[in-house]
Amino acid sequence: MRMTTETTAAMSLTPRSLPDGRYLAYVSGPSEREVVRVRQLATGSDVEVLPPQATLPSGLTFSPDGNYLFFQRREPGQASYSALYQIPSLGGAPRRRAGDVDAAISFAPDGRHVCFPRHNPIKKQYALIVLDLESGRERSWLRSRPRE
Repeated sequence: MRMTTETTAAMSLTPRSLPDGRYLAYVSGPSEREVVRVRQLATGSDVEVLPPQATLPSGLTFSPDGNYLFFQRREPGQASYSALYQIPSLGGAPRRRAGDVDAAISFAPDGRHVCFPRHNPIKKQYALIVLDLESGRERSWLRSRPRE
């Protein structure tokens, strides 16, 4: 096993890589000027894929094919809600995919569906949401209430 330092920049979030080790995504930069960067590990080439945002992105997750990077960020004017965004792995315009996303997503093996938790504080209910990335349709797979 060979270990190397891939960046000397300060990273404020846990970096995420593809299982095949092609790319590494991370947040870098001074506070309030943090950017999302992707490094191609084989070449050491590094690109900024998302410039500084009003709110810090979280939950960096590559699509299984490595073509897209997904992340959550707080909705403007709604401090308690995050939305899911998708951006091409080497940069481009972010696309909003879903609202009220409470944690990082997980992909289905086919790469066409993602799931994430959603909490409804009014109903005191948690749900596991499955999002079809092609159609944009959501469905709730599991609902639970905390024990009282």
